[in-house]
Amino acid sequence: MPKWKKGPKDWSPSGYIPGMPVWPEFVDAYLEASILSGDDQSGNPLFGRYTISDFAQEAVDKAVRDSNRFIDKNMKLLDKPGIARSQHGHEFWMARNYHDAGFRDRRYVPNGHILRETAGEFGREQVIVGGDDKLRFL
Repeated sequence: MPKWKKGPKDWSPSGYIPGMPVWPEFVDAYLEASILSGDDQSGNPLFGRYTISDFAQEAVDKAVRDSNRFIDKNMKLLDKPGIARSQHGHEFWMARNYHDAGFRDRRYVPNGHILRETAGEFGREQVIVGGDDKLRFL
């Protein structure tokens, strides 16, 4: 997974994202989790064929907006030692899409259920491959 050097300009397709991420590593992991759990329209896994660099700019912008809103709403529950911010991003993707993972790890006790509920409020998303071979959210 690419590491952020200065921010999303290092991998963002257009070099600009409105509203810089609160936690860049959260957004990286969120996008990575969407690829790990996604399939293309033919049912073939996205993992191994796509990276977070393959997202269309509007998808990156949406991931940043959603991530920032989730983090802001849950900062007190998330900003604790012992769990990497990247793990939170992965869990957010899983929880918002009702996968069995998503904030169920014992490290999230006793607040995992609150984080799952909040993530669910964002609604489900899936990754699709556009005609330009760029990844987008549907």
